[in-house]
Amino acid sequence: MGVMAQDEAKGMLPDKSPPLRDEPMLDKLRGLNDAYGWKLLAILAAAQWMGKGFIWGLCLSTMDFLFRDYAVAGPRLQVYKAIVMLPWAMKPLFSVSSVTLCLSSAIRRRHT
Repeated sequence: MGVMAQDEAKGMLPDKSPPLRDEPMLDKLRGLNDAYGWKLLAILAAAQWMGKGFIWGLCLSTMDFLFRDYAVAGPRLQVYKAIVMLPWAMKPLFSVSSVTLCLSSAIRRRHT
């Protein structure tokens, strides 16, 4: 193994990260499928879906017991549940606004 020339070493390093492109979602999914395979992607998607579903179910089932221990009346219970579930209901709005506003170009960078 010899010493690598300085020009060869410069050719191996990336100059700058490529500019962000708006790729269609299917192209991104095809790229992930080519890089990792469909089995890993399916396992990750199922684990995320099931994990979030179980946590959501635990939150909903424990709220009734907690509010019953505090002797909360029925109409007030509905108001408290609506307040507790508000962050989950607002998640789509937060995600769409973060992508469409200028925050998307300032904060989200490609990690290559």
